[in-house]
Amino acid sequence: MEEVKNKKEQKTIFFLKILGMVSLFLAFTFFVFFLGFFVGQKKAFFSYRWAENYHRVFEGPREKPFFKDFFGDVFLPSHGAIGEIIQIKENNLVLKEKNGFEKIILLDEKTRIQSGREEIKKEILKEGDIVGVIGSPTEKGEIQAKFIRVFPKKEKGFLIPFGFFKK
Repeated sequence: MEEVKNKKEQKTIFFLKILGMVSLFLAFTFFVFFLGFFVGQKKAFFSYRWAENYHRVFEGPREKPFFKDFFGDVFLPSHGAIGEIIQIKENNLVLKEKNGFEKIILLDEKTRIQSGREEIKKEILKEGDIVGVIGSPTEKGEIQAKFIRVFPKKEKGFLIPFGFFKK
């Protein structure tokens, strides 16, 4: 009789272990799904805000929506950019990316700027430099820079991640 009771307890414990593992797997799967959903929503929100503010930032206000007749992928990288500095102001840069898009990069006292292994000051940056920027998107479609890397120049273009950036 005790053997039957032990077998029932063992089966119950085994069933509970399996149920626990399945529950953990489902919880992890839902977590990953909703994390991906959240990240995708942030990227879509940034692209939408960037497109809405493009003409106001670069050309002044316009009546027609910028992406009215635009087809294709409208999601833009929101946490960084790689490109050529085309304008330098007191607290921001305008960066032209390889695809022709221009992005405003906001600078503050916390922004780290590196050239090679040396940390440099923002006053050393000049128009024509090729930089990579990592930061956080703002609601106006700009990027608040946390880290900027200045890439070395090469003769036939600039070697940057994902290919060459040619003038």
